[in-house]
Amino acid sequence: MGGKNLIIQIYGRNDYQNVKYYFENKIFEKRLISEVICEYLGDGDLYFLVPESLLLIDNPAAQGIDNETLLRLINDKQGFIEYFNKKIESQLVNKNLINKVKIIRMQSVGEFKSQGGSIQLKFNNNLDNISIYLYKDLFSAIPEYDKIFVDLSTGLNFYSTVIVDAIKNIIVYLKIKNYLKTSKEFYLTFSTPIVNNSSVILRYPLNAKTFFEFPKNVQFKNILKFSEIEDNSNKQKLGKEISNNFRDEIKNLEDIFYHTKIGFNAIRFNTPLVFYTSILNIIKNNNEMDIINHIFEILNFIENKKEIKNFGSIIEINRYKLDSVYMMNIFIIISIFSLIKKIIEGSGENTLNNIQKYFTKIYDDLNIPINKIFLNKEIESIKSLNRISNNWRKLVDIKLTFNNQNILKNRISKNIKGSYENRNFLAHSGLEENITYIKKDGENIYLKYNDSDLEKIKNWLKSL
Repeated sequence: MGGKNLIIQIYGRNDYQNVKYYFENKIFEKRLISEVICEYLGDGDLYFLVPESLLLIDNPAAQGIDNETLLRLINDKQGFIEYFNKKIESQLVNKNLINKVKIIRMQSVGEFKSQGGSIQLKFNNNLDNISIYLYKDLFSAIPEYDKIFVDLSTGLNFYSTVIVDAIKNIIVYLKIKNYLKTSKEFYLTFSTPIVNNSSVILRYPLNAKTFFEFPKNVQFKNILKFSEIEDNSNKQKLGKEISNNFRDEIKNLEDIFYHTKIGFNAIRFNTPLVFYTSILNIIKNNNEMDIINHIFEILNFIENKKEIKNFGSIIEINRYKLDSVYMMNIFIIISIFSLIKKIIEGSGENTLNNIQKYFTKIYDDLNIPINKIFLNKEIESIKSLNRISNNWRKLVDIKLTFNNQNILKNRISKNIKGSYENRNFLAHSGLEENITYIKKDGENIYLKYNDSDLEKIKNWLKSL
C-alpha cells in the first residue's frame, strides 16, 4: 500500500452502473466514487468497507453459495476479503487499481434476507461494536496518509454515522498526541441523486474539536466496558475469561494509565519539574504501539468469541456488545500517554532557563496560558536570588536572610504541615521551596527534587 492519499468508501452492492460524475469542475465516467476521487488526485489507495450483510446482496443460491460456504465466509476473514476482492474488481473501470485496493470487513447489525428470502442473517450486535472494530482496522493505516477522503454515497445510512464517528475519534487521537493539531486533511464526500445518469460529488472538510482533558469515569483496571444492553451473565463470563487470559497485560496497562494521569496532572496543574524525575519512568519504558497492540489483542479475543447458530434458513451471529464511548476514552488516554512520552523525551536538562523555555512553549501549544504566566513568575523570582551556591541546597535556605531567618523558619514550619505543603506545591508551579533543591554550575542554574520526596509528590498529583 502506501501513498499520500487514502480514499475510503462503504461498499453497498455488486451492480453499480457507469455514471457521469462531476467533481471539482471535471467529468469522470465511473461506477465507484472512490475511483473518481483517486483519478482526480492522480494517485491513492482505496479502502472498501464491506459489511458482512453484503453476503446476501446477491442471491447466494444463484452464486453457488450454500449454507456451509456462507458460514465459512462469515468465519474466515481472509476468505471474505478474497470473495469481495473479485466483486470490487468487476466494478473498477481502471483494473490496474485492484493493486491499490484493501478490503476491511465491517460487522453488521440487524436482520437481512437474501433475494427470494431463502436465507436470513441475524446479527445480534450493536453500533458501538461496529464503531470500535472499524476504528481498530483504520487506526494503523490512516497515519500513513496526508489526505483522507471518506465517501458516504453508498451503503446503508447507519454505516455513515458509524464511519464518521470512528474517523472523528481517530482525528482526536492524532491531534492529542501532536499537541492538539494535525497536518492531515480529512474530507467527507457524497454524491447528489443520479439524474439522467449524471451526478455531482460534493466534498466538505471533516474535523473534530480536541481539548487537553483527561477522560472521566474510566477505571484503569477495566480495559473495556460492556454495553448496558449486554446480558449480565455474558458480561461475567467473558470478563472472567479476559482476566484469566490477559492478567499480566491488564495489570501493566493499569499501571501505565495510572502514571499517564500523573503526567497529565503534572502538565495541567503546572508542575514541570516532575518531568525531570523518575516518577514517570514507566512512561519512558513503554511505547504507544505495544499498548495499542495489547488492546487490539483483547478486542480480537472478544471478536473470536462470537457465537454462530445455524438454523438452516436462518443464521444467527451473536457478539458480545461493548461500550464505544468507554473504549474511545481508553484510546484518548493512550494518546495522552504518547504526548507525555514526547514531552519527557524532549525535556532536555533540568536547568532553570530550559524548563522555562520548553514548558512555556508546551503551554502555548496546549492552550494553557495561565500556566505560562505562573511558571514565568516563579522562575523569574528564582532568577532574582543572588546567594545560589555550587552545591545542592533547599530553595528555602537560599531565600532565608540573616535578619529574618528565625521568622521565616517559624512560618515555614507552620506552613508545611497538613495540606499547606500540597497547596504551596501547586501554587508555586511545583517549585515549593521546602522540597525544591537548587544549585549553580557555571552559567546554569539547576533544579531538582530529592528522591525521598518523590512518593509524596506522586501522591499529590494522583489525588487531583
